[in-house]
Amino acid sequence: MQTILLTWNPSKNKWKYAEELAEKCAHTNSPEFRWSVVRKDIQELDRFFLLRQGSENSGIVGGGYFVSGVESGPHWDKDKGGELRYARIVFEWLNPEVPLVQRETLLSNFCDQEWNSWDVQQSGVRLPDQIAELLEQQISGILENTDVYYRLSEPPSIDVDLPEFETQEGKTRGMVESCVLE
Repeated sequence: MQTILLTWNPSKNKWKYAEELAEKCAHTNSPEFRWSVVRKDIQELDRFFLLRQGSENSGIVGGGYFVSGVESGPHWDKDKGGELRYARIVFEWLNPEVPLVQRETLLSNFCDQEWNSWDVQQSGVRLPDQIAELLEQQISGILENTDVYYRLSEPPSIDVDLPEFETQEGKTRGMVESCVLE
């Protein structure tokens, strides 16, 4: 599983997240959003963080999981035309107005030889595993002690076909209806 950095700049895309979120939540407990990405190798259950860009309130404002692989579609900015890659996402937590981890903290605490820029303009860039793990740890700790973020869903459930295993009674093949990945 990889961790992908999605980006959003309110000065370029006036995402009406509150209205869209309310509309989607009225129809499902786990609303999906389609997000443009540059990577072709994104898979269902890859993790993501949403980086708000721009001069105000920049930093990590959301996180969740991909619920699809990559598909093509028309550019979100109709004036630009053309096609982009998209993947569907589900947020576990989100507050687009207040970063959980500020840009300054990202620059000072989450950079190394592999990753030294939080100014990436493309949405869908892979975070190095070590940076992703450290960021996940910090975010988990913060989320346990705050309630200013919309808690939107649990990690997605998947069907898992378990391999055969040996029991005292003989071979058994297990099937789990759904499991939550941690």
